[in-house]
Amino acid sequence: GLDVLAPISTHAPQAAPVRIGAKGYGLKKTTSDTKNWLSQSLSAFSYKVEANPIFKKSIQQNGFAPLNESVSIKGSSILQREMKDHNKFWSNSHSNYPKRKRELQYQKSAQKVWNLIHSPKENEKYHSVNEVCSVLKLHKTTLLTILKKWLKLKLIEKRRISQPWHDRRINFYIRPLKEKLPFLLYTKFRSKNKTTTRLR
Repeated sequence: GLDVLAPISTHAPQAAPVRIGAKGYGLKKTTSDTKNWLSQSLSAFSYKVEANPIFKKSIQQNGFAPLNESVSIKGSSILQREMKDHNKFWSNSHSNYPKRKRELQYQKSAQKVWNLIHSPKENEKYHSVNEVCSVLKLHKTTLLTILKKWLKLKLIEKRRISQPWHDRRINFYIRPLKEKLPFLLYTKFRSKNKTTTRLR
């Protein structure tokens, strides 16, 4: 008998649809070599904050901030006083732990901000307040406390940013005036006399 021939298709063959897990299109599998591959890929484009090695080492060893060297205490009388106040606070063995802990957090943040505003930029000359908060994930209140101290001691200066009149957010460019950041106190500690007076 005659063999039955299969009908000839008049349509061109279509490409197979791309499915999840197809070769070349699947998600990367997590192994010991590719663990956290997304974080590793993005890390090359992230700003890395390098802390002052002397500051970092001192904190890790004894939980105390390093002191300003006597030869480095120069400049205006107000800056000299602030640097001596820092040395006095950290030389006092009776300073309580909560105050030291809070002050260390401010000083760590201050060092990160100082390193960032000294890092070069491609498009703009200076870093802004909003940008520093975003990059370092820092609360604006904390940053403004640090910047207020630096402005007072003329370690930086403000540069105006053009923004709409209805935008009332505090934002300005930060222009560093010094290369080296002295060790300073950033928190205000109330004296016992002032506290007693207020309670009355």
